[in-house]
Amino acid sequence: MHDHNTSQLVQIAPLRPQVQKIAHAQKPHDHVTQFLVGLDIGSTTVKAVIVDAASDQVLWQDYQRHETKQPEKSLEFLKRMEAEVGINRRNTRMFVTGSGGGGIAEQVGAKFVQEVTAVSLAVEKLHPEVYSVIELGGQDAKIIVFKDDDETGRKKKIPSMNDKCAGGTGAVIDKINAKLKIPAVQLGELKYQGIKLHKVAGKCGVFAETDINGLQKVGTPPDELMASLFEAIVLQNLSVLTRGHTLRPHVLLLGGPNSFIRGMREAWQANIPRMWQERKVAVPDGAKPEDRRRWIALGELVATQAYRFDAITVALSPPRSEHAVHTLADLTGLKVGVEIHGLPDLIAMTYRQGALAEQVVHVTQARALFAQLESGDIDAALVDERELDAWRLSHSGTRVAPTGYRHSIGFNIGFVTLSTNGALIDRVNAALAELLAHGNLIEIARANGMTYSAPRSPDVSPEVALDALSGD
Repeated sequence: MHDHNTSQLVQIAPLRPQVQKIAHAQKPHDHVTQFLVGLDIGSTTVKAVIVDAASDQVLWQDYQRHETKQPEKSLEFLKRMEAEVGINRRNTRMFVTGSGGGGIAEQVGAKFVQEVTAVSLAVEKLHPEVYSVIELGGQDAKIIVFKDDDETGRKKKIPSMNDKCAGGTGAVIDKINAKLKIPAVQLGELKYQGIKLHKVAGKCGVFAETDINGLQKVGTPPDELMASLFEAIVLQNLSVLTRGHTLRPHVLLLGGPNSFIRGMREAWQANIPRMWQERKVAVPDGAKPEDRRRWIALGELVATQAYRFDAITVALSPPRSEHAVHTLADLTGLKVGVEIHGLPDLIAMTYRQGALAEQVVHVTQARALFAQLESGDIDAALVDERELDAWRLSHSGTRVAPTGYRHSIGFNIGFVTLSTNGALIDRVNAALAELLAHGNLIEIARANGMTYSAPRSPDVSPEVALDALSGD
């Protein structure tokens, strides 16, 4: 610091705050590991999973953006896992990974696992056929190539990670998409195959944005801009992040952009085989026999008549139970939860050209959605009416409130069987017709505490217009 009244220079020592480390209690002597918890605290999202320690069965999972609030979102997840599954220090072992996991793991008494190690261990156990992993995160990207180690009999991993620059990561997609204002659901369905491509720089997010701006000014459609960005991200990572190594089949795509954006996956699927062809890599023929599924040719399944209509409705949290909902516009200003990738998600995100999009909270499971509604963490939820019924039946003390609202789009429910079972179809249709004619289905539903809606005509609509999705 310079004092203008004198020529003396004064050096100020930097402040070194003393951070008190929390002394974690040792495992209680009666600890029995019933649950294993994995918590991934990334740059843009928090992911968590609970598995049964004995069977590896997934019991609970969720995936949400933390909006720069890593500790708060992590605490929210931990509280929900404790309330909904019953994890505690006597029955649970917890492992934390991700760019924000180091400090939080220490605070909650969990074991921190570096993310490359976490991915490698998971791939070796769950996908032994995989020899290459490509993960695009919010602000980093990684590629792991596996090679067989003849001495140990295990796979040797060759990792390469870009965590210094946002170029070639999900951050670039987020930034460009914010400029183009494409709703999240629509972004997830954007294609790469068959879309005209333009030159976009993938080395740096700033360069990519400059190219996109130039293309946008000359009227390039948003789908072409995003497909070109997908191409740039793929080529950047294939040329730089592989560090001279060749991806080996099978390739596993991980991370949010690869998981949720169709065009991103298609870009990898188009470019990786070209690289293999150039480098003369032998590609295995399709799936293994044990991995194949039985498919029935289109036209061999026949539906019965519909016997009920599965409506999309709105449920309210206890503090909002008196709020009147006649249209979705009545949800303006409320925090609205939806289960990700379902019809309610599509309706909520497209309603009146995205009028509710900023209010929507995405949850991966209906059970977690209703738990947040019950606790008041969200104000309302757009849900299948049958799921609301199921929650209320299994939680006799619930204060989640129905509204009576029903969206114009839903599902007629019936039965299907093979077309060769004509006699069975006739018998089922006759039985359903009798039940509908005498009102028996209404009585059955009422006796079991369920909501019944009669099927709508026609049984199957030939098409659903976008206007219907964006309305009520």
